[in-house]
Amino acid sequence: MMGSMRWYAETPGRRTREITADLLVAGWVIGWLLIGRFVHQVIASLSAPAGPMRVAGDSLQARMLDVAERVTGVPLVGDELQSPFAATASVGTNLVGAADQLETSVDRVALWLSLLSAGTPIVIVLSFYLLVRIRSARAAATIAHYREHPELRALLALRALSNRSPRQLTQISPDPLRAWRDGDAEVIDALAALELRNAGLATPS
Repeated sequence: MMGSMRWYAETPGRRTREITADLLVAGWVIGWLLIGRFVHQVIASLSAPAGPMRVAGDSLQARMLDVAERVTGVPLVGDELQSPFAATASVGTNLVGAADQLETSVDRVALWLSLLSAGTPIVIVLSFYLLVRIRSARAAATIAHYREHPELRALLALRALSNRSPRQLTQISPDPLRAWRDGDAEVIDALAALELRNAGLATPS
């Protein structure tokens, strides 16, 4: 049965490149998260007027209601005097509502723009990078399985014939396909070793 995916190569050079690439992608993600946070902070700052507006609305409402309550005690005209102050108090209520709406709207815009500005590049890069890494890890696990079973080395050599460049193959044999068909053990071993090196796996000792 095939082993689990091999995320990192056994050969030092390739393993170093893979780790470096992972760190670069992680840095890319962190960088865009910081940019998204900055975008959110900048846009959210546009809701700053909502605070003073809310305070002014609360203050106006409280004062006008207080005055309206006091003038109700004026004989004969108390009720008539109360109406203008009560109406003015409603203006304060409207100011508070407008402040709340401004804050909510700006916060919503800040959230979506920060998600778009940071999420779009992160999703694009991570989708491509993870696809490449997963395919590479699965291929390495398959090749490692072939390596652990000497009777499958001909299949490993066949993978090399299918996947490696003509220049690499002719360095092993002028006609590697014919040698593979003839069961040339030396050529088959060399092709298997080539495929192992390409997958970042150590060759059997």
